Amino acid sequence: MKITLESELERYAWEVMVQAHRKWEKNHGDSLRDQMEWYFDGIFKADTDEAIKAEVQLRLEDAYGGDPDITEEQYVSTARLGDGEDPGWEERYREEYQCLQAEIAAKREELTWDAKQALRDAWHRYLLAPEDLTVMFNGEVIQGK
Repeated sequence: MKITLESELERYAWEVMVQAHRKWEKNHGDSLRDQMEWYFDGIFKADTDEAIKAEVQLRLEDAYGGDPDITEEQYVSTARLGDGEDPGWEERYREEYQCLQAEIAAKREELTWDAKQALRDAWHRYLLAPEDLTVMFNGEVIQGK
C-alpha cells in the first residue's frame, strides 16, 4: 500500500501519527486490532460480508469468463449446434455443468477466504503497521520501499 503526502502539513501529521501509534501499541498492545475486528466483524458485519461477496463474484467472473451462477438450463442451451445431432449431447452437458458447479463452489470458498484475508491485510497494514507502508512526499519515498 502506498500513501502520498501532498503537503508539509500532511508530512508532519504522518510523523506524529506514527509516533502516536508506537506509543499506543506500547501502552495498549492489541486493543486497536481488537477494535478493528469488532468494527469489521461486528458493527459492520453485514456491509463487510456484502463487500466480500461482491469481490468473490468479481474474481469468479474473471476466473470463469462469465457469470458463475448460470443455471443448468442456460448452460445446456449454449450447446454447439452440431451437438444436437448426437443423442447423448444434452446429458453430457448436464454432467459437465454439475462438475463445473462443484468446481465453482470449491473456488468460491477459497476466494472467500482469500478476500477476507485481503481485507484484513489492508486495514492491518494501514492501522496496525503504518511503519511498514510506503510513504511518498514530493516524488520521494520518505518511508518504506
